[in-house]
Amino acid sequence: MKTYIGAFLLSMFISALATPLVVRWAARVGALDSPGGRRIHSKVMPRLGGLAILMGFMGTAIAIWFLGNQVSNLIYQDTFRLLMVLAAAVTMLAVGSIDDIRGLAAKHKLLVEIVLALVLCALDIRITYLQLPGVFEIHFGLWSWPLTVLWIVGITNAMNLVDGLDGLAAGIAAIACAPIAVFAIASGQMLAACVMLSLLGALLGFLIYNFNPAKIFLGDSGSLFIGFLLASTSVYCSIKAPLAVGLAAPLLALGVPLFDTFSSIIRRFLERRSIFCPDSGHLHHRLIQLGLTQRRAVLLMYAATLAAAAAGMVMVFAKQSSAVPLFAGGIIVLVVFFRLHGGLRIRRNLTLIKSNLDRQRELRRTKRISDNLQVRVSHVSSVNELWTLFEDLAQQFDLNVLELQLPHLSQSTDYYRYQLPSPQIPPEAPCDNLTVRIPFRLGTTGPDGELYAEVPIHGNAEAAAGKVQHLSRLMDCVCARPLFPAEQPEPFDTPIPQEVQTPEVISVG
Repeated sequence: MKTYIGAFLLSMFISALATPLVVRWAARVGALDSPGGRRIHSKVMPRLGGLAILMGFMGTAIAIWFLGNQVSNLIYQDTFRLLMVLAAAVTMLAVGSIDDIRGLAAKHKLLVEIVLALVLCALDIRITYLQLPGVFEIHFGLWSWPLTVLWIVGITNAMNLVDGLDGLAAGIAAIACAPIAVFAIASGQMLAACVMLSLLGALLGFLIYNFNPAKIFLGDSGSLFIGFLLASTSVYCSIKAPLAVGLAAPLLALGVPLFDTFSSIIRRFLERRSIFCPDSGHLHHRLIQLGLTQRRAVLLMYAATLAAAAAGMVMVFAKQSSAVPLFAGGIIVLVVFFRLHGGLRIRRNLTLIKSNLDRQRELRRTKRISDNLQVRVSHVSSVNELWTLFEDLAQQFDLNVLELQLPHLSQSTDYYRYQLPSPQIPPEAPCDNLTVRIPFRLGTTGPDGELYAEVPIHGNAEAAAGKVQHLSRLMDCVCARPLFPAEQPEPFDTPIPQEVQTPEVISVG
């Protein structure tokens, strides 16, 4: 017990002393966060807070190494794997530091996370199976590799994404350390308990300067280091005591950032944006938009994390039969919390799902019609037959207007004209249609012409643009056919000169 208390206090002391030094050094190397955009702070702030946490954590680890007690002996017994875990976490800190100073693409950071997670898997630091005696037992086999990678990468990025307010990520991580440390102590894993208590002390020492109003930000260096260390340590604990509780407790404690990350991915996917694209839809942004101050928003998220973490800690000491209800209760607390504060916009997401499904259905229908018409074009031999095909196309594409203009063959352009009797244009948007003109030439000696179309948008510009694209492709097929009008018995030449293409001139009007 003395080692646990000593590790906690020493790491907190070192971190509190190191943070002011890191503040000054961050300003020297240019690791500064400027206000603007999605950022809430109003002045330039230093980051690289992860270095202060690393100093507190590693200082304590070195002290324990030379202590010569029972915990030190455990380090000697599993030195290689422990060093690899720490090396991987420090590598993530280095990657985050580069991002803090110079900037780094999100996909590059993700690649490093995956590689490091695979390295740990190769060292048998994997979630091989979950067991709750008397309730269930699941062996993952080869699936332990992707599951472990998903766990480590998911928690690492969750901590990174939740770092949006003063003290938020560091405080949530500190709360998450508690159930992992409690589980490690309860299952006799002294080494893992010391790691978590050392990290807890380093985080609390850093929070003195990071809580609102902050003097330094955690930065990617800190959020990636903390997230990776929490994830890998929880997996390490599950190896020594492969119980579902070993992963369920940290899962509940990290429920707030994990839920926030999951909802962000779903939101960006449904809005058809890159999942790496930053936005202002995170829960902490929503709380600020509701009128809460930074401090109140952070404290509210602390409270939700504490409630879920408490359920995880109770699971450690409760009867095995009570573990599942406690876990379900913790999940319900998180879901209700996110639902009340707009983090889970279920109706909006369902609307987006329906909209995307309708869009994809319309795109598939349009392609099917286009493919069928391209086959029919291969059997067309005259302009009149071609126009019959185009009338069919206009009806199936729900076009408002379609004209095949061949001024050299007909004095009236209305001769090849289709118009919907009652154009399907919403009354509130009478010009809500896409207008396109596609010039063409029938063969090398044939007449020039133009296909004019008015495509209704109806709130689905992508589907309307898809119809225009299919019209253009169809005209390419038409120009490759030898056609002749009713008045001319000889067909036009088949080849199309290179200088005559079928450009699209599109306008919305």
